[in-house]
Amino acid sequence: MGMPIAEAIKPIAGVDDEDVQQLNKDLVIAAYKTPISDSNENKQQIIENFANQLALECLETK
Repeated sequence: MGMPIAEAIKPIAGVDDEDVQQLNKDLVIAAYKTPISDSNENKQQIIENFANQLALECLETK
């Protein structure tokens, strides 16, 4: 959405729990590493794939 990663990371500093902070950082980093598309249809598919991949990783974590 055009937001610089430095801006996206700022709210994370306000989280008290260090584990939650790290998880949020990891999520932001993963999102910014994910290539996007110019077409809205492709963007939506990329978003859904990204969300599904993260959900799978969360569900597989013991």
